[in-house]
Amino acid sequence: MGRSHRTNQASAPVFRPVTTNVIGERRFISTIARRLDSLGALTRGQRQTGGNGIFEAKDNLESNYAEHALYELFRQIYQGRFYEVPLGKFEQMTGLSLTSHEGGMKIDLPPLRQFLNRLLALRIDMQNIIFERFELLLSQQIETAIAAGVYEMGVETLRAEQFTVESQEAVYTHTQTGSVTNPFSRRTCEAGIKREIYTAVAGWCNLATFFDCW
Repeated sequence: MGRSHRTNQASAPVFRPVTTNVIGERRFISTIARRLDSLGALTRGQRQTGGNGIFEAKDNLESNYAEHALYELFRQIYQGRFYEVPLGKFEQMTGLSLTSHEGGMKIDLPPLRQFLNRLLALRIDMQNIIFERFELLLSQQIETAIAAGVYEMGVETLRAEQFTVESQEAVYTHTQTGSVTNPFSRRTCEAGIKREIYTAVAGWCNLATFFDCW
């Protein structure tokens, strides 16, 4: 997007991504969201700082969750479980082949970016049908990861009325800098509820990773 924030400027810039009801345009919003996440991770160590919270995880259509959602979409089309879009019709419209020479489903399926680009070439009504199913599968992937406690949130800020360090030990010492990685066992108190939090602090890179253990 280029540099927009200038020294001594009168006011900060305001970016408003604009889309129409053409659902395929979310492909371009996804690119902006992904690049802002990368910018935040590179400049401040936190992915959410780049987009200032205006994008959600499902807005990034090029994540690992989107890859899994696309595989499930292809499987539903191949198995005939996506009734609005039969296999033959999908392959004819998009030019993407899901069927191997042996008649089974391909192992090397079309990549995500190619799928999104081919989607933009379809009629608006067909774009909406396919993308809505893809977006539903993507949301399910994210919700499943969150429920299982394996969703990658990046650097998080923990808030509580009180933190108490109960134990600490060094598990790694960087050979060149001498900085030490220390896991902490912390107890938090929030609204009368005590919770255990385990924290690993890597001093040599000034980052913290928090593992939710309650």
